[in-house]
Amino acid sequence: MPLNQSTIDGYQVRFWRTHRDPDEREHKVVVSNKENHTRLDGLQPDSHYFIEIRGFNSAGHGPPSDPIQVHTKKSPPKQAPKVSKKFIRGYVNITWEGVKPQEDEAPVNEYRVLYRKQGHSTGSLFTTSKLYIDLPVYNDGKYVVEVRAHSEGGDGPVAQIEVLSGSAAVPQPLRRCLLLLLTTLLCLNL
Repeated sequence: MPLNQSTIDGYQVRFWRTHRDPDEREHKVVVSNKENHTRLDGLQPDSHYFIEIRGFNSAGHGPPSDPIQVHTKKSPPKQAPKVSKKFIRGYVNITWEGVKPQEDEAPVNEYRVLYRKQGHSTGSLFTTSKLYIDLPVYNDGKYVVEVRAHSEGGDGPVAQIEVLSGSAAVPQPLRRCLLLLLTTLLCLNL
């Protein structure tokens, strides 16, 4: 909660790693007196930090608060899942191999799957703990499925696979066979 606004011009938030390299500097963020929060950028994953806050005005800086210690979360896995697809009666079955995090990475909690039309940045977002998802095949263009592992440290890198709609979703040999069958039926009816 902000202090008396008339005597404080702002706040200085200072933070540093508890076990840091000698060349590593502390970080400082200045916050307006109208704010009682800020975002600290540049923190290393899986690290301990001290944070202290002090008010300031035209007379200078006040005394620092008692430092608090925080621990940042491990980073998300750096490996993208390996994705494959299979068409089944109007649906596409998307499967992927489970991501195995390294020792310094957070364990995978779930997978996030974004199904969107190609060229669009938004679509339907699904969350699952399974290693597969069945999605409908639409008839209005190319679609992209993006799969990424999610952990308490955030989202890992994305793996993409295209889903073609309509006749483009039917494998080429099957399309030729269907075309030949249709031509034969038309010839028999003449």
